[in-house]
Parts: sequence; C-alpha cells; structure tokens
Amino acid sequence: MALALCAGLLLGAGGHAAAATAAGGAAVAAREQLASPRQLVGTNWRATLAAGLAALPELRAQRFLGGQLRGQILAGSLYLPADITVLGDTTIVARRIVFAGRSVTIATNGHSFSLLPIERMQAADSATTALAPSSTGDAGVANANANGLTITINGDGNAGAPGIQGTFGFDGADGVTGPDGPDGIAQDPEFPGPCDGFPGGKGTDGGSGESGTDGESGEAGQNGEDISIDIPAGSTDIYELSSRGGTGGTGGLGGEGGQGGGGGDGGDGGAGYDYGIGFQSLGPDLYSCNGGSAGDGGAGGNGGNGGTGGNGGNGGNGGNGGNGGTITIGVPANFDQSLIHTDVSGGFSGRGGSGGFIGQAGSGGQPGQPGQAGSYGNQGLYGVTGNSGWPGTSTAGSDGSAGSSGTVIIRG
Repeated sequence: MALALCAGLLLGAGGHAAAATAAGGAAVAAREQLASPRQLVGTNWRATLAAGLAALPELRAQRFLGGQLRGQILAGSLYLPADITVLGDTTIVARRIVFAGRSVTIATNGHSFSLLPIERMQAADSATTALAPSSTGDAGVANANANGLTITINGDGNAGAPGIQGTFGFDGADGVTGPDGPDGIAQDPEFPGPCDGFPGGKGTDGGSGESGTDGESGEAGQNGEDISIDIPAGSTDIYELSSRGGTGGTGGLGGEGGQGGGGGDGGDGGAGYDYGIGFQSLGPDLYSCNGGSAGDGGAGGNGGNGGTGGNGGNGGNGGNGGNGGTITIGVPANFDQSLIHTDVSGGFSGRGGSGGFIGQAGSGGQPGQPGQAGSYGNQGLYGVTGNSGWPGTSTAGSDGSAGSSGTVIIRG
C-alpha cells in the first residue's frame, strides 16, 4: 500500500514537471513568434499560440501606462490614454486593451507600430477610470462595450529638411584711376623735346563680382512607417490608418552674386608748354630762344570698363518625396471592411530652390580731363567713358521626384 502511494506521488510529480516543461517551451515559442508581429497578423495565432500565451506571466497582469510608448508591451489588461505618442518601434499584445476615450489617436513619429489585442479593445467611461484601477480590478470599463471606438493611427513620414542657402559672392574690386599725362616741355635746341602735353592714362577695368555658391539640395521625405493591426472578433470599430511618405525638402536658395567693380577713371591730360615771349642770350653759354608755338594740351585718359556682376548661385534641387509605408490588417470573419480607411500615398516632391540674386554690373570709369593748352595752343580732347559690365545670371534648382505609393495588405 505504502509502495503504491509512493509510486503514485512520484508519477504525479513527474507529470507536473513534464507539464511545467511543456508550458515553458510553449512560452518560449510564443515569445519568439511575438517578436515578429507583422507575420502573425491575419493568421490564427490566437489559437495556435494559446498555450504559450497562457504561460506568459505578463499576460496575466494589469498595466496602466501613460501616453508615451516604446518597445514590446505585454499585459492581461492594458489601460491607455486616448492620445498616444510613440517614441520607438512599438508592439502591443494584450488580452484586453482599454482606452480612456472612444476617439483614439496614435502618432508613431517615424516608428513602426503593431497592435495585437487577443480578446477585445474597448473604451472606459472616462480618462480617470481608465487610468486608475477599481476595487474590482476592472478600471471602470463602460458596460464592457467592445464597440464604438474610432482608432486613428498616423504613421506618416516626416517632411525632408530644406536645403541650406548658398553663400554670397564678394564684390569685384574697383579699377584704378589712370595716371595723369606729363606736361609738355620746352624745345631746347640742344635737347629738343615735345611741347604738347601727354595724354592721360586709361583707368583699369573693374573686377568681376564673385559668383554666389549653389544652394544645397533639400532632404528626401521620410518613408511612411509600417502599421500592423489584428482586429479582434466582434469589433465594429472604425480604423483610420495612414502611412504616407513625407514631402521632400525645398532646395536651398542660391547665394547672391557679387557686384562688379567700377571702372577706374581716366587720367588727366598734361598741360601744353607755354613759351611766352622770346628772349636773347645773356651770355656766351646761353642760347637765345624765340617765342615758339604753344603746346597743345594732352587728351584725357579713357575711363576703365566696369566689371561683370557675379552669377547668383544655382538653387538647390528639391528633395524626393518619401515612399508610402506598408499597412497590414488582419480582419475577423464577417467584419465590415468599409470601416477601414487607409492612405499610403507617396510624399510630394520638394520644390527646387530659387537661383540667387544676380550681381549688378559695375559702372564704367569717368574720362580724364583734357590738359590745358599753352598760349595760343589747342586744348586736349576729352577721354571716353568706360563701358558698364554685364549683370550675372542664375538658375533655379530642379524639383524632386514624388514618392511611390505604399502597400495595404488585408488578411483574414
């Protein structure tokens, strides 16, 4: 009798151990499957993983979380506010999910989001009761009503950053004024020289303005993020799901071109030599000089040409729009799919940046003044004003390309 009892105890203990081992193995397998939530959506995972889910201690606990979520979240009963911000890739697996209101908004902020309720999702009668457990541990659920939610999940990609504006070009240097012409000199019989004034020198041309640098290209819009949701049986909730690509960034404005330098002024003409009245030699070493013709004044120098204005930098190209993401939805039997609204549009292209302002042309230099004539001589001619330079040019950047549409997968 005693032997039989001992044998029975040993067999019972062995059976419990075997059962515990099996439950542990099922829990490990369930955790591995939950690590890839998108692959479970639309399959019979609730039944096939039932033993493993039952063995997970997290799925027997109540959890009360605030509005910022990240990572894998497991719970038996999970209580959440109606407005949720996702701070990292997030997966929610809970037997029952209770929101603080019937209008639920989830912003994924560039992260993937998976929602896998095992039994139901529902609204509490107020935010207070949803986030504070009651004495019954039921957190004040309104009539345990699984219907009437509107769940909006925004997984849109962010817009690309605009390109940086190009830098401006420096102005061209002004031209240098031409040298003045020397005055005429006396006609010495031994050392004859010209009595006309010399023309003034031409002013140098102004320097060209530097081109502005090109604006940088706008960044591409982010792709829409993946959304996975497995709708529980009996749901009549409305699902607004968006995973649009972000708009491409605008190209940067081209840098402004530098202004062309002004042309240098022409030099003044030299004065003609004035002989005055002739005189006789006052000694044997001096020569006599009769009054000669007065020298003509030198011509004024021509002004230098103005410098060409610098080109404005080209505008940066617009960024490409992001691609739409993938939305995967599991629907139960007899679910009204008209309650599901999705948008996986590609992002709009970014506009090309405008070309930079062109540099203005430099002004031509002013002519030099004519030299004064000696007595009875002729005044020199005026110089010519320099030509103005040409303004620069610029080109706008090209628009980016629109993003491609994403994919909606419905399984069930």
